[in-house]
Amino acid sequence: MTGLEQRTQLAAQIREAFDGVHRPPEALIAPHECDDCAAVRAAFAPFEWSNLPWMLIELYPCELNLLGPEAYVYYLPAYMLYALAHFTPYDIVTEMTVHALAPTADQEGPTDSFGHACERLRHFTRGQIEAAAAFVGLAQADAIFTRYTGDLEPRRLRLLRFWEQRWD
Repeated sequence: MTGLEQRTQLAAQIREAFDGVHRPPEALIAPHECDDCAAVRAAFAPFEWSNLPWMLIELYPCELNLLGPEAYVYYLPAYMLYALAHFTPYDIVTEMTVHALAPTADQEGPTDSFGHACERLRHFTRGQIEAAAAFVGLAQADAIFTRYTGDLEPRRLRLLRFWEQRWD
């Protein structure tokens, strides 16, 4: 299977897994009270994830980390689909989407970072986390990505482990 075929198949998996996710209220999109979060709330609130303009994703390439848990599961598929269409580690949205989904080793253990990572995954279904893990796996399988990001497999496995521990 070619890279394009893999990306097309994963895009279909993402659309299916995230179909029917309810849009969070505006206040929960980026719940922190600061100018950056207020801008993200105002920009994203009018849009469903399936029609979030790519221009907005390009304008807010790093903002997945600002999203509350309900908004993270809601808007993540838009970022993953954008990344699949621009699949290179040199694209800032693609790079930041991979990093947002692939927790680093310093997020292990009983830390605030660990709790935050688990909390962000609280609303994911098994199908959604499998699609997210497959997205990280696709980057792991790409020689250009691994040359740029290093080995993503431990981070993909950490994502799955954090999801399993989200209720602990």
